[in-house]
Amino acid sequence: MIKHQRNAMLFLILLLTAAVSLSGCGGVGSGIGGDGSSTGSTSATYTLQIQKSGEGETSPEPNHYEHNQGYVVELSAVPYEGWTFVEWEGDVAEPQSSETTVPVDRDMTITAVFENEDEHGGGTGASTYTLSVEKSGEGQTQPLPGVHEIEAGTTVDLVADPDEHWDFQEWSGPVQEPKNRETTIVVDEDVTVRAVFVPREIVEIPMQLAPAAAFPIGMEDEETSSVEHDFYIGETPVTYGLWYQIRVWAEANGYHFENPGREGSSNNEGGEPTNRLLEPVTDVTWMDVITWINALSEYTESEPVYVDGSSGTPIADAAAVGSADDVKSQSSANGFRLPTSDEWELAARYQGADSSHGAVEVEGKYWTKGTFASGASDEHDNEEATAEVAWFAANSGNRTRPVGSKAPNALGLYDMSGNVYEWCHDGDGSGWRFARGGSYRVDATDLLAVGNPNDGNPVQSESHLGFRLVRPAF
Repeated sequence: MIKHQRNAMLFLILLLTAAVSLSGCGGVGSGIGGDGSSTGSTSATYTLQIQKSGEGETSPEPNHYEHNQGYVVELSAVPYEGWTFVEWEGDVAEPQSSETTVPVDRDMTITAVFENEDEHGGGTGASTYTLSVEKSGEGQTQPLPGVHEIEAGTTVDLVADPDEHWDFQEWSGPVQEPKNRETTIVVDEDVTVRAVFVPREIVEIPMQLAPAAAFPIGMEDEETSSVEHDFYIGETPVTYGLWYQIRVWAEANGYHFENPGREGSSNNEGGEPTNRLLEPVTDVTWMDVITWINALSEYTESEPVYVDGSSGTPIADAAAVGSADDVKSQSSANGFRLPTSDEWELAARYQGADSSHGAVEVEGKYWTKGTFASGASDEHDNEEATAEVAWFAANSGNRTRPVGSKAPNALGLYDMSGNVYEWCHDGDGSGWRFARGGSYRVDATDLLAVGNPNDGNPVQSESHLGFRLVRPAF
């Protein structure tokens, strides 16, 4: 029995020896790799650390893993409800794909990034939205018309620039200030905006040509003055209807007024015109008027006349200039302006070749006497003669009247006397500005006479004070 046991032990020793011998034949690490490929000879092992940021599941789940060099790991990421997968951080094959691979060739850390949908695209899971920009009419927009991918929550600046003879009307869509050419929109959803351009409405301002000439001045016609250039002058004072049209456009294009204007002497201050829209605009200061005139020049695609004397820039804000004396005019500009006092008086007195009604002759031309209302056949205190051409206290009903409803003077101009006083460009040197012609509130006094210059404070407005336009003849 003892001999039999020794043989059994010997057999076990021989088996162990054979096992050791077989193990040494292939070398350490010999065999088949985890991906099914042969690993060849001896290979190193590396650590793969998988992590996550936010709420979701990964496969393999977050942990540390040991893999032989070259081992290819398959990765997948699934977000929890209310979360979205964003990317893999680390050296993976496709970082933006929720399913990808990574070859283990060194110690590595891979992170699956999830983001809360409420913080990433307004609850839809989107990181960007589309901003569709459209236009109707003729003009340019920034951004350009088309579909733009915008990061969620971005505030986008919008600009609309109308083409020549067109005006910007409004932005449609959820913009901050629909009536402003320059505005903004917050892109927190797919959204469409449209810039609406409309053809510029034609402005008709009937004007008459006044000739360069020497003419008498003053109530007694004792002196003469002269205007060295031809010029065009408006047939009537500016109406509230025209004022309102240009003021609304101007305010939408960066102009600012201290007073919105009044519809004649009525209580309609700044509102849409009523059936009294043909009455003269009133309650506007001299500063408001020159600002509006610059806007009219721009509207009619002419060069504005009035500039800030210190900066040389066209005046667009009635409150931004220190005083009337700081306002300068560009003599070469082709835009509209106020008449000078001399231009106003020349146009009010002109009779040309007509020597009737005791007209005063100067250098071969005849001129209305200084004591007459403009276009009248007799002295200002002849109420019947004055009433033919002017609205004043005796016939106005203590209110303004539609312009052009009395007889014109020889030059074809209406309301040069009565209805409203009219601002002029210049003054008497005191800082005030001339205001000529009288108004609906005055009696048949010399205030209606063409030879009597009056003046007003350029920063004050009155319900009996308006203006008339002049434009160069060159």
